[in-house]
Amino acid sequence: MYRSSSARIALLIGIAMGVGCREQESPMPRALGGELRVSADSTAILLGPDVLFDGNRSGVGAGDTPVRFTHVAASPDSSHIVYATVAGRLGVWSRLSQSATEIATFENGRLDSLAWAPAGPFLAYQMTDQDGHARTGIYSARSGRTAPHPVAGWLDRHGQSTVLREWVDHQRLRLGVAPSRDPQDGLDYLWDPVNAMFAVEAHLEPLAESSPPGARLERGGVFSVDLLGDAIPESVALYRSAEGALSALLLEQRVDGYRVRSTEPLLELDVLGFDAWENVSGGAGLRLVSELGGRPVLLLTFPSSRPPLSAIGLFRVDAGGRLVAIDAVTSSGSQPAFFFDGQTAVGSAEMGLLDLDGDGDFEVVAASGRLEGQAPERRIAWRTSVFRWTNGQLMLAPDLEPAALERIERLTGGSVEDG
Repeated sequence: MYRSSSARIALLIGIAMGVGCREQESPMPRALGGELRVSADSTAILLGPDVLFDGNRSGVGAGDTPVRFTHVAASPDSSHIVYATVAGRLGVWSRLSQSATEIATFENGRLDSLAWAPAGPFLAYQMTDQDGHARTGIYSARSGRTAPHPVAGWLDRHGQSTVLREWVDHQRLRLGVAPSRDPQDGLDYLWDPVNAMFAVEAHLEPLAESSPPGARLERGGVFSVDLLGDAIPESVALYRSAEGALSALLLEQRVDGYRVRSTEPLLELDVLGFDAWENVSGGAGLRLVSELGGRPVLLLTFPSSRPPLSAIGLFRVDAGGRLVAIDAVTSSGSQPAFFFDGQTAVGSAEMGLLDLDGDGDFEVVAASGRLEGQAPERRIAWRTSVFRWTNGQLMLAPDLEPAALERIERLTGGSVEDG
């Protein structure tokens, strides 16, 4: 695929790929007033002749409210200053806007540490939640948003600690991911917010060395998560084959080394709704890590043949160590679990995982709605299909459709159409 191992690794970890990732907006800035300056030793921020706050004593925040700040850190280019309060709130002051913005971080957490990337706009922050687990996030001072990742969200929901280690360069953060509160139990991960990568660092080279000739890595396609339930993460690299087919490598770590298996293609063209791979624009990416039948599943996004709707497929690992689509059994037979999601001018398509019967397991809900009536009385009439996880596949569960329709009606306020 590449001329050298270092070139393969460089592309695999996203150094030469596109910019940006889906980010989370922070609250609007609020002006503090006056000219802000950083003290000579960079441990305090000054408002005019007075200390606004520092890491050792109380300061005065907006509205002359006494506030105790625990951390103060200036960005490498001094264009931004980040600060944290005893209450666990995190804010960033911008020299350009002369205002401070509160960052939307984890709720009910205590800030442990802050680290600006050596260059570029990224700030990493680590907090400890009420259960004692460390959680790490990344904020972009350029966009004013945090940069969440589906794998980071999965780890947080399952009580694993993500410990801030160090910035490797201007956009790659090294983390320790541990199944307990002790960071010594963990593995080193690399998180690249520009290329939406979140992967075990030691897996990157064997993945790169297994790349098929002519393959092109997908942006947002490299990530690591325990897909087999054995407490050892597997790593996935989504790519386009030399023929343009959307495909995937899956790496398993074993006692005697690594095993890498390829799935090429991930979905057939007729499932995607295209007639040729050269007509498929865009790539595959990770949307969500969830769970069906007590095992992790991946929700992957694909190029959509029905824009502006998004195309989503559900995937698992098979017995041969390949990433494969989950089967959904419908009235017309078995087919890959492939759904559309989003809004159009005439209606809506929704796909989600909900526990409709209260048994602790998710069901897959696919709903379609169409606009009916005339303004101002226009409403959406819904149809829905519900799938229950049974023996490794999704089976229609018509008995749960009323519960799904009721849930959709409650959330959207649209009308319900039977059938």
